[in-house]
Amino acid sequence: MIKKALPVLLVLGAVISYLLWPRSSENSEVPHPTSTIEKQEPQDAQTPSDSEPGAVFSAFEMKTVQTVSESVPFEEPSSPHDEPVAKNEVTYVVEDGVAVVNEDIVIGVPRSAKARGSVVLESVQLWEGGVVPFHIQGDVPNKSEIIQAIAEFVETPIKFVPYTNQEDVLVFEAGAGCKSYLGKVGGKQPLWISGGCGVTEITHEIMHALGFIHEQNRTDRDRFVEVVWDNIHEKYKHNFELFPASLMVLSGAAAFDFESVMLYQPTAYSKNGEVTIRSKTESLLAPSAALSAGDIQRLVHVYGRN
Repeated sequence: MIKKALPVLLVLGAVISYLLWPRSSENSEVPHPTSTIEKQEPQDAQTPSDSEPGAVFSAFEMKTVQTVSESVPFEEPSSPHDEPVAKNEVTYVVEDGVAVVNEDIVIGVPRSAKARGSVVLESVQLWEGGVVPFHIQGDVPNKSEIIQAIAEFVETPIKFVPYTNQEDVLVFEAGAGCKSYLGKVGGKQPLWISGGCGVTEITHEIMHALGFIHEQNRTDRDRFVEVVWDNIHEKYKHNFELFPASLMVLSGAAAFDFESVMLYQPTAYSKNGEVTIRSKTESLLAPSAALSAGDIQRLVHVYGRN
């Protein structure tokens, strides 16, 4: 037990020391996108704002994806009576100026004024060697929960290292809800944290940042679970679409996981309190509050062993 706890204690100690270590005022924050989340030209990350000393300013170009052409117009999710089909594009909804898939996967800035649309997602990029430089902005709530979520990965190939002016860094910043990009997008990459994000939610978002999709969106999900469309609120049916096979390269590295931290709860987005996802097998849907054995196995397959 002592041996197993030692790596966790070492990670927690290193992170806490990093957070408490005094810094000069001009390097106290990692530059990140402004609240408007507009595409901006890269700037020197070491140059403080002249107009507002110490203020956070934008320092990297937002990573966007090409929206689908007019020849592939947005279509409402399939009828509950239609056979689900994995398409090349996914449905996004515009929230707080950014295009979001499944309520928490940010894909960039929409190129039109439409409230929702369809977009083709590019292949997911990994963090080289499983090394993830990170920084926690000073105004982020739940810092202790972020530290605990990072500690969840101590038994995986992922190595979180404090930000020391690396070109690419995962920045935990205050925002509405819990949201993340999918995989590594480069630059000062934000992961949005609100006051309502607990350890489970932050662990979930880190998994997105590492490149993993929701389990119920896997292209093979219909072999394992049934989506009960009649119980899902109309507004959220797009959250249960099948994702393109290209996004299964990472998530498909292990079998469907009924206990994954990336799996929706059985009554997620229910309009009547009834289940929206039910198992087709003898396994029960029991999403874990932490990384499941399957999640860890997936990380090992994708990022290798320590």
